Amino acid sequence: MKNTHFVTHASWIAIAVAAFFVGDRLSPDGAGAASATADAAGSASKSARPDAKSERWDFRPPTVASAYAIEMESVMAETDEELRINRANRLINGLTPEVLEGLTPGMVPGLLQLFDDVKGSAGVSRKTIDAHGDLIAAWARFDPEAAARHAADRSKQYYPWKVFPSSMSYHMGDVREAYRGAAIAEWAKVDLAGAKKFVDGVEYKYAREDMKMGLLKHLTATDLDEAMTWSAELEAGRTGSGERFEMSYLVTQIKNQRGMKGMKAWLDTVPYAAAGDGSLSYKESAVFALGEEMLKAREAAKNAAREAVKEAEKEAAADGSPDSTESALAELRGMLEEMTAERGWPAEYVEFLKENANEPFVTAEVLSASRRSPTYSIEMIINLPEEIGARREAVGNEFQRLANNDFKYAGKWLREQERGPVHDEAIQVYVREATQDDLTTAMQWAREITDPVLRAETIEYVQERGGR
Repeated sequence: MKNTHFVTHASWIAIAVAAFFVGDRLSPDGAGAASATADAAGSASKSARPDAKSERWDFRPPTVASAYAIEMESVMAETDEELRINRANRLINGLTPEVLEGLTPGMVPGLLQLFDDVKGSAGVSRKTIDAHGDLIAAWARFDPEAAARHAADRSKQYYPWKVFPSSMSYHMGDVREAYRGAAIAEWAKVDLAGAKKFVDGVEYKYAREDMKMGLLKHLTATDLDEAMTWSAELEAGRTGSGERFEMSYLVTQIKNQRGMKGMKAWLDTVPYAAAGDGSLSYKESAVFALGEEMLKAREAAKNAAREAVKEAEKEAAADGSPDSTESALAELRGMLEEMTAERGWPAEYVEFLKENANEPFVTAEVLSASRRSPTYSIEMIINLPEEIGARREAVGNEFQRLANNDFKYAGKWLREQERGPVHDEAIQVYVREATQDDLTTAMQWAREITDPVLRAETIEYVQERGGR
């Protein structure tokens, strides 16, 4: 079958090959094609003459990228559409790091065309998506603005399948985040203000978030203070509720680079203002992210300790268990046992919460913001020191989540607890639910609340609904 787009492909061939050897900076829209071709022709006529000094012909071996460009010319010139698409798929699968290292501006339009050509064909795969992402990232190394604009354009978002496979959803998201982040980071290296301004104006939500994360990663690696300043700028321009996607990464980097002392110093500079829309405020998000980061670090330490024990056990078996090996193994096992026994938040984070127990940003929302199982979350909250006054409300929040999932189990769980003041709001939640079916039981539970004000309020609630 003849290719109906042969003329288009032929024009890309001339641009790609000529610009590759000349090194002209072409845009993916084909700008400069005529000058590139003319320059290439002039260069070819010069190369046909011997070197003035050596009087020898200059025979240079082709690079991997130049050989790839020549093959791309051949593929795009193929007039049998089925054969061309098959060859294009093989060529895309051969887009190696060595080829991308030698990528030139003139090769980009032709490669983008090849990716478009193979859409919907039987040869596309996960590797096609990976290669497309690698191309955009490589392009960004020499023309970051053009690459970033392409990556942010929703109309140019790459879908190689006729019917999108749901199994690829997360992978495609990861690939897009990577190349969008790489493009904006490269732009920031040469023009930080321009990169920031561009990101702020990206209309497509997911592209904007990916690029904000890419820019944040660049800043935390090069200038942590600038990263913190930019995060505050993002907050100032934030509208509506929703997750502060950058907070977890920023907090992790501050903690890793400057320790707990640096983290506290940064938090001291962050003003507190309640979000007022049911979400966490900026400062609350930072405090929550700090606890989560410490939990992840402890889990990573546990995993490392488990691996150390396994290696020590192998060594002990190989050495015939000499006393020195057994002693070291016993020490490692003891350390792992202690780490495994730890529950709740790490001690350093608990100390931070104690130091700030009376601060308005240590809220029930912070303590109950995780999405662990409600019962485990309640256990973590109850084990916090009593001076952290937000505990009681946080337990109520998590118990409400438990009751919403399975009210019967929530009642069974509550009956099995050694109840105290910290359970008061959980009991109130249970009472409010129970009044719908069993006023007698609801009143019995209401009388168990230890706080006199909350108890009176809850009893009145039951009485208003006919309870005695």
